[in-house]
Amino acid sequence: MGDWFIAGLVDGKVEGSGYGGKVTKCVPEQLGHLVIVKTRKESFKTGKDKGEVEASEENKGGAQEDIQDKTLFGNEVLDLNSMEHPQPFISTDEEGRLFLEPKMKNFLENIDHPLVVVAVAGIYRTGKSYLLNRLMGKQDGFPLGSTVQSKTKGIWAWVTKHPRYPDRVLLLLDTEGLADPEKANVDHDIWIFSLAILLSSIFVYNSKGVIDSDALEKLQMTSELTEHLRIKSGGNEDGEDFHRVFPDFIWAVRDFFLKCEIDGVEVSPNEYMEWHLKLKKGKRPEIMKANSIRSSIRSFFDTRDCFLFPFPVEQGMLRDLDKVPFSKMDKNFINVGNTFVDHILNNKATKNIFGKAMTGRMYALMIESYLKAIRDGVIPSVENAVDYMAAAENKKAKELAVEAYRNELKDLKCPVPNNTLLERDSKAKKIAVNIYLDRSLFDKNEEGSISLGLDLNEKFNNMVNENSLLSMKKSKEAFVKLHEPIQSKIKQSYYLKPGGYTLYEKDMTQVVSKYKEITDLGDEAGAMLNEMMMDKEVERKQILDADKQLGIEQKRTEEERKKKEEQEREVRRQKDDLQRMEEEQRKMQKDHDDTMKKYGEETKKKYENKKKDLQNRIQAESKRHEEMIKNGFTEEAKTLKNRLNNMQNVLTQKDNEKQRQMQEFQQRLSRELKLQNDRFNEQLASFQRQHAHAGGVNKIIRIAFKMKLRWLHLEQANNI
Repeated sequence: MGDWFIAGLVDGKVEGSGYGGKVTKCVPEQLGHLVIVKTRKESFKTGKDKGEVEASEENKGGAQEDIQDKTLFGNEVLDLNSMEHPQPFISTDEEGRLFLEPKMKNFLENIDHPLVVVAVAGIYRTGKSYLLNRLMGKQDGFPLGSTVQSKTKGIWAWVTKHPRYPDRVLLLLDTEGLADPEKANVDHDIWIFSLAILLSSIFVYNSKGVIDSDALEKLQMTSELTEHLRIKSGGNEDGEDFHRVFPDFIWAVRDFFLKCEIDGVEVSPNEYMEWHLKLKKGKRPEIMKANSIRSSIRSFFDTRDCFLFPFPVEQGMLRDLDKVPFSKMDKNFINVGNTFVDHILNNKATKNIFGKAMTGRMYALMIESYLKAIRDGVIPSVENAVDYMAAAENKKAKELAVEAYRNELKDLKCPVPNNTLLERDSKAKKIAVNIYLDRSLFDKNEEGSISLGLDLNEKFNNMVNENSLLSMKKSKEAFVKLHEPIQSKIKQSYYLKPGGYTLYEKDMTQVVSKYKEITDLGDEAGAMLNEMMMDKEVERKQILDADKQLGIEQKRTEEERKKKEEQEREVRRQKDDLQRMEEEQRKMQKDHDDTMKKYGEETKKKYENKKKDLQNRIQAESKRHEEMIKNGFTEEAKTLKNRLNNMQNVLTQKDNEKQRQMQEFQQRLSRELKLQNDRFNEQLASFQRQHAHAGGVNKIIRIAFKMKLRWLHLEQANNI
């Protein structure tokens, strides 16, 4: 598949909007109105146009990950390639309530890539759909209509792979025209307008004529957003933080017929817009109302651009604009359109919420939260939407992290040395933590991280238990099998003869030697050998006592030798266990330090983004403050100065806040792990009480050692 770009046939030559790729050859059979060109060498056909295009080699590859057409959406019938036409996105039911179309909801939930969302809004019948068709590379995608009736109802959407950034998905939203007299619900417009802003990363406001007081009046809803949106749930909203979640703002002025001048000096479209957004002096109601709109636009939208489109054709042809060939359109109109398309498609900024890029799945959750609030008669809150998204995303993130942890360990064949267990656990835990941190969303108070840590530790503890039990079981089975020939001889009274004890000791020495050669018994092999040797003390003593060849003194000497041998064996085992435990402790400490470092890096990154966002805001507000003072708006400047001081104070507190949050996270994790440790100690105490009088001393030692390992694994977080 190749990348698409829009091209028109002007004087028999292809002129494109710049979707990417260089057309080196185009031989149409006949002139047409619109050509959709691919940046690969292949045949194409759109309407009556046919031809062959060769693309430059530089566009045939790319370092970025490409989105797979089929696998991205699983078994969904609707995929990126099949969506040739826009689909209903947000509609109204019979009672006038807004809802997300189920088909699009399922579609979005299967998109696991970041979204770039472009929404177009404006007064009805001003040609909004035409701008989106240009972005689609089509002339008949979103319905244009040719009557005074609005064609778009609710919000329509078209989704495709981003033509210039293959790791992103492009979502275009066409909103129902504002101020349509056919609407019965007076609140419908403000909700559509608010949703277009909340759901987009680039918001295009489309109007006709010029930017003047009348055009500003039509943007009255901008100054009313504080009454219909909330950043935080509850309380009043002053809009101070709207800029953190609002999109880039583009004002597309259609049918612009004046010279782009200010006081006789030619200016750029952006300068033209910004001049009209400056506060005007005066106390008349209409001036104050217009200033409120100007102030809202400047305060809410940090990034603003303007495009001035001249008339595309003679006025008599406007009603059939979708049928007018490019060759008949005004060249300046085409050029502005190409620049407009380039500007938007070169912007790779994704739809994000507080710095977190949104996937289709997250996007669908956010929409559902907003629409539910509107249906319930509640003011939509970004914070509530984020909490709703975070709960679902973090649950999924934890599930994926735990699954990855299990998958990383599923080929582990126990019993294995605890060293191996720790190494594999450490590797699996790092993978799980990375998955969770990459996927989780605004983990409040690090609750998800703590829950994941406890779950992974619980699974590790269970593995230690299972590994120890399997090691004991396999070690015992190995010893019993090696001892079977001796057991057979004992049944035949083979050793009950002079010199029988020497034969028995020789055979037992061979059993121990062969047992020690087995390498896959796990760390309980030594303890189990000692236990099994103690179990054989009765038979050894019987054979020793029955051997008439040995005198009393020889038997006493042999008893002392065996006792010393057992003690030395136990000392060696305990020394080996201690060395192993110390090595495992070092590894667990490093594992813990690495995990906390990872969390620390994520926390630092999060707060650095917040600081950068705040610094940019302070810089923008400082410019506004200077402008207010320069233009004599002293009262407004004083209010803004107080806000700037508050923002500066918040900025200086960010580093302390970062350290405090990290310490609180570590302390909470420490407390939770301490509770786990206490439960394990209770289990150990209970086991000791049950077995203290049963002579199972060695077994208690082994269980205590196992519990000690578990405690050490948890203790690392307690020693922060």
